[in-house]
This record gives sequence, C-alpha cells and structure tokens, in this order.
Amino acid sequence: MKIRLLIFLFVISLLSCKKDKENKIEQQEAVVIEEVVNPNFNLEITAIASKKDDFAVYFTEDNTINFVAENAVWAGIEPVKESIIHFEIPDERIPSHIRFDFGLNKEQDSVVVKNIKVNYLKSSFEFKGSEMFQYFNQNEQFKTAVNTSNGTLTIYKDGSEYKTPFFYPNDNLVNKIKELLIASQQ
Repeated sequence: MKIRLLIFLFVISLLSCKKDKENKIEQQEAVVIEEVVNPNFNLEITAIASKKDDFAVYFTEDNTINFVAENAVWAGIEPVKESIIHFEIPDERIPSHIRFDFGLNKEQDSVVVKNIKVNYLKSSFEFKGSEMFQYFNQNEQFKTAVNTSNGTLTIYKDGSEYKTPFFYPNDNLVNKIKELLIASQQ
C-alpha cells in the first residue's frame, strides 16, 4: 500500500512539474514586444554613384509641384559601393508630392538607382529603379537607361558636365502616397 501511495505521489509530482513547465513556456510566449514605429514619413533609396555626392528629396504638402528649398531633405552617398540613402521628412509632415534630385557633383559620371522604398508608420511601398518612370515623369534633359533584367535605372553624364538630374512625380506616385496614408491609419 505504501509503495502504491509513493508511486501515486511521484506521478502527481511529475504531472505538476510538467504543467508548471508548460505555464512558464506560455508566459514567455505571451511577452509582448513593442515595435518602434517611426512617426515621420521617410524614404530609402538604394543606389550606386561613381563619385561622392549628395541627393535630395523635395516635397510639397499642398498638392502642387511647387518645390522649394525649405522643403528639401538631403543625404550623402559614398562612391562606387551600393548604399542605402535615408531621407526623413521632419516634424511629422506628410508630403503630397515628392521630387528626386540625384546628385550635385559636377564630376559625377553615373548614378544607378536600384530600389526606392517609401515608408510611413507601419505601411510602405517600394519599386525597383527600372520602374522609376511608372511613378515619376521622365525628364528628357537627362540621359538614362532602364535595365529591366537587373531592375535598375542608370543616369549618365551627358556632355562635358554632369547636370543634377531631377524627376517630378506623376499621378501614380501621388495615388500611391494617398494609399500609403490610408493604410497607415488602419
């Protein structure tokens, strides 16, 4: 009888330990990790420049393309290696239109745009450099080449001096920004 009682207590003890272990695992899984969300509208451009340079993102908030220097965000790029350039629109301002300026360096030979990502809160959209002209108007002043096989847009020096290439948004980009804002509110 004593042996049965000891076996019974031993089994109860094992089951209790197993249940306690399961509870600890459930508690660990229940730990909530708070995601840090950037409150500012921001962009990331993956690009390669042949020489050190500075790029800019101009923006408006009034549904126009009247871009001014006060509404520009600048970021540098190092030469030759692929870089991700971050542009953050300050003070929780929300753009309606965006213009890209790819470089000020007059000695620049070329800029390769591989990817562009637009972020706001927890929402984002992105497109390859080869899809640039689906969202921006092509500017015939600048010599460009689209390579769909590797997904890039290359902007070349045309003539003796590199002129800062800039691209204005088209309706597709304006609509994507609106969709991004709506998605971020959900």
